[in-house]
Amino acid sequence: MELLRRHAFSLKCQINGPNYQTIMKSIDDVLHLSLIFGIQVSEPGLLLVEFVFLVVLQLLDASLEDEGLLELIPEKKSIWPTVTEDMEIDTADNCNKMRNGHHDVLYKGNTTMAIEIIGEFLQDKVTSRILFLAWRNMPSHWEAFIQQLRVLAAKSMSLRNSKHITPETLLQLTSDTHKVLSRECKTISRQEFHAVMGSGSLTSSSGQCHGTSPSTLWLPIDLFLEDAMDGSKVAAAGATETLTGLVKALQAVNGTTWHDTFLGLWIAALRLVQRERDISEGPIPRLDTCLCMLFSITPLVVATIVEEEESELMDESDYNQMDQTKEKQITGRFRKDLISSLQMLTNFEALLTPPQSICSAANKAAAKAIMFVSGLTAGNGYYECMSANDMPMNCSGNLRHLIVEACIARNLLDTSAYLWPGYVNARANIPHSVPSQVPGWLSLMKGSPLTTALINALIATPASSLPEIEKIYEIATKGSNDDKISAASILCGASLLKCWYRQHQECIASTLSGLVQGTTVHQIVDALLNMMFRKIGRGSQSLTSTTSGSSSSSATGAEDILIRLKLPAWDILEGTPYVLDAALTACAHGRIAPRELATGLKDLADFLPATLGTIVSYFSAEVTRGIWKPVFMNGTDWPSPLANLSIVEQQIKKIIAATGVDVPSLETEESSPAMLPLPLAALVSLAITYKLDKTSERFLILIGPALNSLGGGCPWPCMPIISALWAQKVKRWNDFLVFSASCTVFHHNSDAVVQLLRSCFTVTLGLSPSIICSSGGVGAVLGHGFGSHFSGGMAPVAPGIMYLRAHRKVRDIMFMNEEIVSLLISSVRDIARSGLSREKMEKLKKTKFGLRYGQVSLGMAMKRVKLAASLGASLIWLSGGLGLVQSLIKETLPSWFISAHTPNHWEPGGVVSMLCGYALAYFVVLCGTFAWGVDSASSASKRRPKVLAMHLKFLASALDGKISLGCDYATWRAYVTGFLSLLVGCTHKWVLDIDVDVLKRLSNGLRQWNEEELAIALLGLGGADAAGTAAELIIKTGA
Repeated sequence: MELLRRHAFSLKCQINGPNYQTIMKSIDDVLHLSLIFGIQVSEPGLLLVEFVFLVVLQLLDASLEDEGLLELIPEKKSIWPTVTEDMEIDTADNCNKMRNGHHDVLYKGNTTMAIEIIGEFLQDKVTSRILFLAWRNMPSHWEAFIQQLRVLAAKSMSLRNSKHITPETLLQLTSDTHKVLSRECKTISRQEFHAVMGSGSLTSSSGQCHGTSPSTLWLPIDLFLEDAMDGSKVAAAGATETLTGLVKALQAVNGTTWHDTFLGLWIAALRLVQRERDISEGPIPRLDTCLCMLFSITPLVVATIVEEEESELMDESDYNQMDQTKEKQITGRFRKDLISSLQMLTNFEALLTPPQSICSAANKAAAKAIMFVSGLTAGNGYYECMSANDMPMNCSGNLRHLIVEACIARNLLDTSAYLWPGYVNARANIPHSVPSQVPGWLSLMKGSPLTTALINALIATPASSLPEIEKIYEIATKGSNDDKISAASILCGASLLKCWYRQHQECIASTLSGLVQGTTVHQIVDALLNMMFRKIGRGSQSLTSTTSGSSSSSATGAEDILIRLKLPAWDILEGTPYVLDAALTACAHGRIAPRELATGLKDLADFLPATLGTIVSYFSAEVTRGIWKPVFMNGTDWPSPLANLSIVEQQIKKIIAATGVDVPSLETEESSPAMLPLPLAALVSLAITYKLDKTSERFLILIGPALNSLGGGCPWPCMPIISALWAQKVKRWNDFLVFSASCTVFHHNSDAVVQLLRSCFTVTLGLSPSIICSSGGVGAVLGHGFGSHFSGGMAPVAPGIMYLRAHRKVRDIMFMNEEIVSLLISSVRDIARSGLSREKMEKLKKTKFGLRYGQVSLGMAMKRVKLAASLGASLIWLSGGLGLVQSLIKETLPSWFISAHTPNHWEPGGVVSMLCGYALAYFVVLCGTFAWGVDSASSASKRRPKVLAMHLKFLASALDGKISLGCDYATWRAYVTGFLSLLVGCTHKWVLDIDVDVLKRLSNGLRQWNEEELAIALLGLGGADAAGTAAELIIKTGA
């Protein structure tokens, strides 16, 4: 034991010896290290890791055996040959002599020494890092080692009697394994990187700097939630999956606790709702979608993260279980952090005020908690049907009550949440009793009369069986007049929606065949056309002949009426596309007038409102096909927009200018006629035939999103024309329509897009001279949404809102990589100019990047740099997704580093250049985590290894001197060290995707910069193939 203590920590002389490889091979041949640990790599360095780990395992097993503790471990015995065997000198006499008091003292002392040597292995700077490599690459053996160590700490008398180590210290040494490769680095750049890039919690001092309030850490979440509201395109991945990956990425890169992460997520979702509470009216309602984001998507994201952690804990519990209590529920740390984050939401009262439309639901959620606390219990159905008279007095609910109810529904919380301090109003007056039976379909089947509460419950809940439908149908046909009305309302409620949805799915799944003459569909088409265009002479040729070639046939009036009364709705929907095709073709050939087309479409939609969905879908497809000639909106054949087109264009110019964008000319020349594609003109004409009342508004809301999307995709000035036409009809939608038309400016002008991006950076970072935007942050870039009004009219729209509405229709997004990189570098320089004076710059220059003087100024500047990188990464990812991110990393960045750049106004190689390098590093890592995720859970992560390998090969080649760089040296060094530091600290799973040879080349390059710590950390995460090289580097540097 003395020899082991004396020589086990002198590894440097061993690996530098001439016979190092031979010795390690001999050790492997004798001890069978590769066989024991199941690693086929036989590099000397890896064998050394296995040997050190084996020594510690042997010491632990021997100590457990000495104290008779091996029986307490799950395997019940050691896998090592540590059991004492008889030797020739162990005769009976000798044994009697050795069983004396002195031998017992030596025996116990030997055990104590073995335990203390284990502690020394875990404490020594070199061997602790070697053991960390064992932890990374031999997880099953390490887990067994930890279990045995816990038994030793709990039961060993020798450990308790030791003067040099305690059980608590021993366990603490093993709990810090994840930190042993993250020690403070020796070089200035690494010290400074961690000092200024560390994000801290939501309550950190970063809020004292313009544009860097705590909420800015979660700016990507705000941008994603706002962007996800646009339903014009269907994403490949669902919002829940994408948001889950985003939250994980931000937690990892920002280095925050899950408490702060969940709190940031809730606050971002609440801000989304508040931005929409006073929005201008329009044909695309958004508040309900925002509420779904808050109460549905966000709890699903949290549930996914919490359940992943608890699933892992359950697996570990099953592995480590030494008793039979496997049914015990495990509560993870993430669930506790969720609870604490929800409790802290009370500090954000302004965000918790519910919109008017859900005040009643919030009050009911609060009432539910109050009644639970008072001891009164009732089913959920009771609260859903509760009227204002049934609720406790002084009961005022907010959005937190609804969030908690959503979390309870997802099994994230239980009703103990009702007991949180301040959750309910203790002074509320509680009703003395609640109904014993909650009204529902069961009550109806038992003969209960149709009371108001029962009617509301049946409307909200779909029937679960056919007898329930038959029961309510019987009431609808044979009951009293009041009951008939109530029964009809119930049949048109949730039960109808459920059945309609299922039938709709079947209809979508079936393919439409061609229109065959003489079939039922052909007859339906002819009948519908006759109904739509009955004013056209009945002796004329059928309109279907234009497209289908069918013979002339027209039904008599009686037959037409009969078909209209007898046809099932789904048969009519099947024939509607053929009807629309025939009608549109006839209009294009002049066989029916535009006014007759609009009137006929209105008649069809009035006859069966469900056909309006088919009409919108068909015309949208035809506009996209682009085969129809445009028509003149001249006021004779088609409606004319000239009455207020110039006013709309002036309003558009005003909105665009408010975002900081200067577009030279937007007005349409008076001599140029207003034109729209024929299908789009028909759809607009149909829309403006509806009166704006409660009955027709639902139809306009269905048509509105299609017109908004189609108008943006057509040539300028289609959208202003649509807005001008529609604003004549629906004046209270004017602001929305003008704003939608404003977004289309960016669809046709790339320079305007660049200006808008620049404006986003300027206001986010607080670099704008405007008083409103001078503070920067989330509020500046997203504002209060769209529709806030001042007394003088519509308020300016924030540039972030404008960009998120416009970017999906930008035709060429590939140019955005270069533009955003350029804007990022420009923003960093502006930050440096605004935050660091020339005098401070000189001090920073003289004191090695300002770690002594100007540390606060540099730290604040770096926080804003980090915000700029976060904004840039979010815009890249939201605009182009995975493809644009991969293009950035594979093409744009290498090109930028190779190209020559204009020298900085201040000294090259100084602080500004360093800030640019760190900004790019943070920017690239965020782009990667947003697109690929920090782990391998998403399908996009499968593309990560190839792209990441290309980029790291570029870095390695530049470090090897094989590539000449055009950028400033300080920028390059800051980027490489910053990028690799973030890779090691935040996305260590990525390192496993990297080829070992590339890791070794990067490591050698870092060592040339005296970045040994980072080189070791990088190799240490590279798997078994790189572990040997990492171990040798640890020993050589004495790290």
